[in-house]
Amino acid sequence: MNGIIWDKKAYRFVQVVDKFQGRENDVIILSTVDNEISKFTDNPNRLNVAISRAKDQLILLVNGNESDNDTNISDLIRYIDYNNFSTINSEVHSIFDYLYKGYEEKRKLLLSGQKKKSVFDSENLMYLLIKEVLSDEQFSKYGVILHHPLRNLLLDFSKLTPEEEPYARHHATHIDFLIYNKLGKNPVLAIEVDGYEYHKIESRQAKRDHMKNEILEKYRIPLVRFSTTGSKERDKLTKALREL
Repeated sequence: MNGIIWDKKAYRFVQVVDKFQGRENDVIILSTVDNEISKFTDNPNRLNVAISRAKDQLILLVNGNESDNDTNISDLIRYIDYNNFSTINSEVHSIFDYLYKGYEEKRKLLLSGQKKKSVFDSENLMYLLIKEVLSDEQFSKYGVILHHPLRNLLLDFSKLTPEEEPYARHHATHIDFLIYNKLGKNPVLAIEVDGYEYHKIESRQAKRDHMKNEILEKYRIPLVRFSTTGSKERDKLTKALREL
């Protein structure tokens, strides 16, 4: 569980729940970012700290499947519902919602009609979306390649820095999805799927992501990144394709 303080003056989120024990704050936001509620997420002491330190507002963000469970968070949700506190159901859809544990059956059903292209369901879901979007007549001139090696994309490595070149030449460095023009076979758009944990800011992978961003920019290949905690993937993909 992440307990977050909203700093009105700085207009940003600061610190996690364990960092502000003993301090009151105007607004505290609790986000259950786990795919399922774990012992860490459901820790009653951690919950109590966050709830008791909110002066004006406590905002609880959940994926919608917790209310039927026998957990402390579920009890809190039922308490909120019982007392008619404000409950807002998101109207924003994300294909990555299917990654949550409560959506296992729906995810299996959705992916059952296609052969798995990746070991990661996040990429399988994105591949399915890309194929659906490209089936539209306005985008029928484009095709998609999964896990295209970056070294096979670049003909000239002279633009790269001494740090970038070995990274670009490495056999494991690839573009998650490469959109290309079927007629000329030329690449027109790179797509990356960023998992929440693996691509955290300041992580080793985040540094590689930044390097890949720089490389693709040097070779004028547009890049769109989709976070598994994001939303409106279809709209973003359609917009990127229309701008080509």
